[in-house]
Amino acid sequence: MTWFINDPNILATLQTITQLAGPNFALPYDDSSQPSDGSKLMSDNLLQIQSPGGIKISPSGDPTKTNHMGSAISSLLTVFSPFVYAYSLILPILGVIRGIIEVLCALKNYFAVIKAIIRLFKKWIPAFLSLFPPTAGLLLILGVIKIILAIVLFILTVVVPIYQLIKRNLQILTNATNEQQKAACKEKLKTLIVELLKQTGLLNVVKPILEIVMAILRLFSGKPCKKKKSKGKADLTKVVLSVDVDDADDTCCDDNVCPPVFTSPPKGRATIVPTSFSDAPPYFAWKISTITGNSGLSQISPYIQSFQQQLNSQLDEPVSEAQTAGSSGNSASFNVKITGRRGQQTATMPIVKIKGNDITVINPSLFTMIGAVQYEIIPNWEVLIAYDVVGLACHPDVAAARDSIEYPDTPGIDIVPELDNIGFDKFVSDLNALIDSTNKVVLGEPPFDIDGIQNDMVNLLINFINNLKNIMNRTLSKITSPLNSELDVDKNLVKAGETDKAIISVIPRDATGALIAQQLPDGVSVDVKLFTDFGTISNQVLNSSTGVVTADIVSLFSGVATITAKINNEYIVEFSNDSKITREVSVRFISDAVLPKRRLVSKQSAGDIAHGTSGGSQREPGGK
Repeated sequence: MTWFINDPNILATLQTITQLAGPNFALPYDDSSQPSDGSKLMSDNLLQIQSPGGIKISPSGDPTKTNHMGSAISSLLTVFSPFVYAYSLILPILGVIRGIIEVLCALKNYFAVIKAIIRLFKKWIPAFLSLFPPTAGLLLILGVIKIILAIVLFILTVVVPIYQLIKRNLQILTNATNEQQKAACKEKLKTLIVELLKQTGLLNVVKPILEIVMAILRLFSGKPCKKKKSKGKADLTKVVLSVDVDDADDTCCDDNVCPPVFTSPPKGRATIVPTSFSDAPPYFAWKISTITGNSGLSQISPYIQSFQQQLNSQLDEPVSEAQTAGSSGNSASFNVKITGRRGQQTATMPIVKIKGNDITVINPSLFTMIGAVQYEIIPNWEVLIAYDVVGLACHPDVAAARDSIEYPDTPGIDIVPELDNIGFDKFVSDLNALIDSTNKVVLGEPPFDIDGIQNDMVNLLINFINNLKNIMNRTLSKITSPLNSELDVDKNLVKAGETDKAIISVIPRDATGALIAQQLPDGVSVDVKLFTDFGTISNQVLNSSTGVVTADIVSLFSGVATITAKINNEYIVEFSNDSKITREVSVRFISDAVLPKRRLVSKQSAGDIAHGTSGGSQREPGGK
């Protein structure tokens, strides 16, 4: 190819731009024409968007019929836009569900509802929320940034040749000897300015998409009944609310419905001795005199039910305050658990009276525990809820189920505040200002100074590219899911020495399970570190097409290697007995002497078998 550009400095700049842009961006101008490589643009991985759930969205146009970047971008956004609008509706729907849950939690219902609420929290809600957590929006914003990056890289590859063509035609215009030649040059310059506007105008195509995704990231999420004030940062519908969006999100767990003493009841040291209570026989009633941890007893005392005063006048015999007439089971509002001095004997019984620092219980089996004990007040949640003393969400099992939902309670934009520093509007404004300056130079009078504007344009584009890559790196460092990411080896038994190895593989994923290390631009990566307590790890490499990081592990000696991995400084973890532990994989290195030997067996032909004779020997399948 014969270039119209001969200046060594400009050629060096073009070479730098080519390396920065990557292999999919060819310099699009030669001396006689201005073709764009549409096939390469359509196959460019920067024009792919990875959506929540790992779905890939890419241009749908025919590459052979596409000859400029605009067609590829338009084709991609045609596919992408419906998904963005659909996703923008998901979070409000989640907000409605969250509101319903809060209403349910605020209800004071019978204890039969408790299991249903726990099941709702632990089984149904997490599965639904995992489809579209707030961090999924970060995948969308990364996809949009990749598109912006692709456009800016494309502009960068064409802007220098365009300015060089402008400079060349300005020189011809300066040296023109007749009006016809001057008119031709002015027409060509006008065409070049229009071409520059067309290329930079591609950025306006993605601006609405960027604004929508940023608005999604600003929507507030959070756990149901979370005692935290939400900050209404965005209102896509522009509806004027009649309520203060900064009001507390929950009313189901405040002090009026669940007093603090219920969630942190008294416990400490005490002494237990026999006492008299009502008509209880000797050694049936006991007084537990608290020594420490009794500050909350006075707050619990008003909730102790006194059925005796209400019912004794109506019945032939006294009733226990711990059990209502005609009922079976424990109907007390609070129980007390006492533990003997050596911790071997325990008993839990209903409380029938609290007076000062003394607790009275009825239980005929406490004789052996006379003396010093440990005590702990335990609310009888089913009774408290059934009698409308506390709200349903006050039940510890419901609260634990609610809190087990792993769901960020901050907007996505707060998780990655760097996204507020994209500076897209200012960049486009500065770019348009440089194009206006170019137009003024072209319409002016000689001498024409175009080199300074070209350099400013190149610097603006390169700085913006580097800023986008830095933002992508910081975003990727915060959306990795240590639980969803994978660590594995291709085999667990390896021959010691230098001739055999195991291949370690790490797959970084986000909260939705989508690959995050796949098809990343040059200069953008996910930090993966591998660790072993035996052997040597080497040749770590990222396969950009698959998003999988691989490495080799070898050992000269026999032993067992335990391998762990960190992604963005967090260990990959897994569940074990409902708790998270660091994911470990093992590789056993053994010497050749202890490897299984394959026996020589006789290979017999059909004729040999028929005549009872043996044939030649061979190794078993897979033998050496």
